[in-house]
Amino acid sequence: MTAGPSVRNATFELVLSYALTPWVRSSLGVSYVTHSRLAGDATEIFRNLHNSEAALRWSRQATNMSNHQHTRAVGLRLAVFATAASQARDLDQALDSDHQALNILARVTSTRARRYVRDIAAALAPWAGDLWVRDFIERLDRQFPPAASDAVI
Repeated sequence: MTAGPSVRNATFELVLSYALTPWVRSSLGVSYVTHSRLAGDATEIFRNLHNSEAALRWSRQATNMSNHQHTRAVGLRLAVFATAASQARDLDQALDSDHQALNILARVTSTRARRYVRDIAAALAPWAGDLWVRDFIERLDRQFPPAASDAVI
């Protein structure tokens, strides 16, 4: 199976980002551009392309960010990982990451965080009848009540 243009473009852009990382860090003094941060971005890119295998592989590389220093980034990465795990049909891994993401993002006020946790609920739809999924969705709805804009049409 060959990669489509979107996957090839994403891969090229990630390679370019990695090549430029040392220059960005030293020349521009941008300290947050790290391997973990770029791996987190790659996780999101491949999740959006529905390439869960690549998303999960990249997510394993985005590990050295503390949720105390990078609360929002770590929470978002866990939410993206959970969604990718759902796409890969790995409910256990998805639920584990879902709960971690909620624990972290509950401390964050962010429209993006809200959207990402609502994306988790959508990704879990195939398991809507599962007790663990229903319990998680109830917890999610308590911590992040659905807004009118979250309604599924």
